[in-house]
Amino acid sequence: MKLPARRHSSPFGMTIIDTRGDERRLTADKLFRIRGDKDYTIRIDAPDSSGGKVYLRGNLEGGDFETFPMIRCSDNPNCWRFEGNLPRGGFIKITSFLETEKARYWDPVGYREILVDPPLMNNLRMYSFIPGVSGRFEHWIRDLDHITEMGFNALHLLPLTEMGYTRSPYAARDLYRIDRAYGSKEDFELFIRTCIKKELALCFDVVLNHVSCDSDLAVNRAHWIQGDPRRKDGMKRAGCWHGGDWISWEELVLIDYDHPDPKTRREIWETMRDYLFYWAALAERTGGFIRLDNLHSSHQGFIAWALDDLRREYPGVGIFSEFFHSEEELQRGVKAWGLNLLLANSWEYSFVPPLREYLKSIHAMPELRYLLMPTTHDTESVRRLFGESGSVVPRYFVCALMGSGQTGLTMGTEWGEPEKIDFINRSGRVRFIREWDFSEAIKKINTLQQNHDIFHRTGNIEFLNPSTDSILVCRRSTKNGKGELLLAANFDTRNKKEYHYHQKGNLLMEQGAVLENTEWGCRVELAPCGVAVLEI
Repeated sequence: MKLPARRHSSPFGMTIIDTRGDERRLTADKLFRIRGDKDYTIRIDAPDSSGGKVYLRGNLEGGDFETFPMIRCSDNPNCWRFEGNLPRGGFIKITSFLETEKARYWDPVGYREILVDPPLMNNLRMYSFIPGVSGRFEHWIRDLDHITEMGFNALHLLPLTEMGYTRSPYAARDLYRIDRAYGSKEDFELFIRTCIKKELALCFDVVLNHVSCDSDLAVNRAHWIQGDPRRKDGMKRAGCWHGGDWISWEELVLIDYDHPDPKTRREIWETMRDYLFYWAALAERTGGFIRLDNLHSSHQGFIAWALDDLRREYPGVGIFSEFFHSEEELQRGVKAWGLNLLLANSWEYSFVPPLREYLKSIHAMPELRYLLMPTTHDTESVRRLFGESGSVVPRYFVCALMGSGQTGLTMGTEWGEPEKIDFINRSGRVRFIREWDFSEAIKKINTLQQNHDIFHRTGNIEFLNPSTDSILVCRRSTKNGKGELLLAANFDTRNKKEYHYHQKGNLLMEQGAVLENTEWGCRVELAPCGVAVLEI
């Protein structure tokens, strides 16, 4: 007999507990994040439940919603525990109900939402690789040793799809075919297998908004493209605002996700979802990510539908997005779509005071996770942005050690390349100038980031106020407060700087720094672009 469903008169308490005993109370108004590489227990405190049995309801298997029995706690008749396996990735929603002989009483709080981050998320060091200047797959395989020796554990690949006439990787002619400049399918498979062997996760760039104007879709299914009667070919171009000017990308035509014919619209949605799935399946093999290009301009209805399907089909794939918007919209997007990782824009903050405030804002939003990079393939080079190639060291130091455990570096930055690498290219393997080599400094920073959990969390940071605006100093603490690290970075490219601290310290890592302990504390001398980490 089906029992009547009623709302319980009192809210149920829901707590998630990890293997170390750390507890977090789950509420319906917040998105909670947990790690896919850890085991958890869910505890329900259900008032007046001693005469019945409590069940958990949710998509704990990563797919359809199911009901799971809970075990009564030994020390409290109103306490219940679920100790089954949680998914290793994806987006889950859970609630609970009390079942008695008379009725089923649902928790009035409703569903709680949990984003399960893939295991790599909390200790991520991603190298952004530019295929168009890197030759063929056999060359890429040789490059992997250099990348892993610097301490990177993930590789972001710009789109590999066959390029249109402009040779831009973001202007696909075919959504599945690998561009002939890189090699064969067999060569690509060998590259993937080599990455897996080296424990290097792959992040595949996916472009859902537009295709090349000479693409298979635009030529053979022109009615799938947004119309523009002002154009000779009748197809609307993608573009962006730069300052107050609209820049039209002449080679890119926009896909019409709002096509008026339902059957055609369905075909468009399914085709683009299948393209997303194709690259997600490859990412899943490596424990990696897909990157959603220009998500802030995407069709929100399609994104919600496609990502919901993606979570069911490939729950372990991380979702990384280029999503620039207001804080409110970012939080809404992360909660609605289950975005694991957002691209930060720290390169826009050239000076220390605004950069410090930006980093504070990242730590003030624990439900969001940002990939912090000194530059991207889209920005100018470090030298162009910040005046000197030496700025690579303090800029990467801050991105890797003052964030929440997710950092990255764009190809060529380790050599202080004076100019931005032209990623709109199919010129084979390019020889870089390599006037500088910051590989060892980057390796030091990555090793520190990898080995210290203190850098993998949000909120455990306090920014200090030195007497000069050219150095950035902060203190990071362990969860129990028993250990602290002092981090200092000199952004002055010409002059050395000093920082005095009231406690003695030991150098844990330095690049161009000298420590002197004194009776009153310590003095850190930083060379131009020097950095240091102290145990205090």
